[in-house]
Amino acid sequence: MSKYKKIFLGFVFLLIVGFCLYSVYLYRDITAINEAIAQEGWNQSIESERTSFDTKRGTFYKQVTYKDVDGIDYYYFVNRYLGSDESGIVFSIARNEENIDIDDPTLPYQFQ
Repeated sequence: MSKYKKIFLGFVFLLIVGFCLYSVYLYRDITAINEAIAQEGWNQSIESERTSFDTKRGTFYKQVTYKDVDGIDYYYFVNRYLGSDESGIVFSIARNEENIDIDDPTLPYQFQ
């Protein structure tokens, strides 16, 4: 087998492993977020939701807009400690239409 074929196969192998790891972490974090939202009973009033990856934190998050709250988006993250197999702690951030964090604990759909 030539040198270039080995390099190409190695690259393809790394892509496959990377995609598998991405999928596992996505499933684990989003499952924890969905379970926390359902446990509070907030999943009944979801208008729209979007899942993304935060490169600064290195985690997945879910952006949720609720039907009965206008102009506020909620971002749910999972906080895990390194080496921990626990489900982690789900926390939330509320942002208004100008993408400014709202620090108001009286707002609904936030974990206290």
